[in-house]
Amino acid sequence: MNEDIFDERGFLKKPRGKTKEKWFEIGKNKVASNISLEIRKGVRYFICVTAPYNYVTCINHNLWGVEPRNKNIIKKTSPRDIILFYIKSEKKFGVVCEITSNVFYDNSPVWKDGIYPYRIQIKPLFSSQYPKKIDQILIENLDFIPRKDNKWGCALQRSMLEISEKDFFTILSYLNDR
Repeated sequence: MNEDIFDERGFLKKPRGKTKEKWFEIGKNKVASNISLEIRKGVRYFICVTAPYNYVTCINHNLWGVEPRNKNIIKKTSPRDIILFYIKSEKKFGVVCEITSNVFYDNSPVWKDGIYPYRIQIKPLFSSQYPKKIDQILIENLDFIPRKDNKWGCALQRSMLEISEKDFFTILSYLNDR
C-alpha cells in the first residue's frame, strides 16, 4: 500500500493543495479516485461489512471471505458483480470492487481474527478520495435502511448484504460528490 497516499485503514489521505492525479495504487491495483460506472445488465450489488484491519487485508489480498453461517449470501455472487466495502467502526464506505471469481472454499489463514473460508476474489475499481461518514441525507435516500432514526446502523449488522441498483448508485453518487 502506498503510505504517502493511504492511511493505515486504506482510505486515501486528503492531499494538501490541489491534485490532478486521478489514479491511486491500492495493493497491486490502480484505482480511480472518481468513477462513473455504467449500469450493466445482470449485475448484482453487495455491501461487505468489515472492521478496519480486515478491510486493509481484503484490499491487499484482493479477497473477501465470510464465515460458514453467511455462505448463502456470498453464494449469490458471480464474477462481474460489484461490492462496496463498509467499514463499521468508521461508519464510512471504502473501495468499490468487481468480483473476479466464483465462490470458493479455502480455510488457509489470511485474516488475523478468523478464517472466513467462503471466499471470492475481487479487483478494486474505485476509492473515494475524500471518504465521508454516512450522514442523515444519505440514510434518507437508501431503501435498504428501513429505520431512518439513530438506529439506522442495524441494517448493516451482518457481514454482507445485497442492495438494489438504485441504492448502489445513490451511494456512488454520494461518494463522488465533493
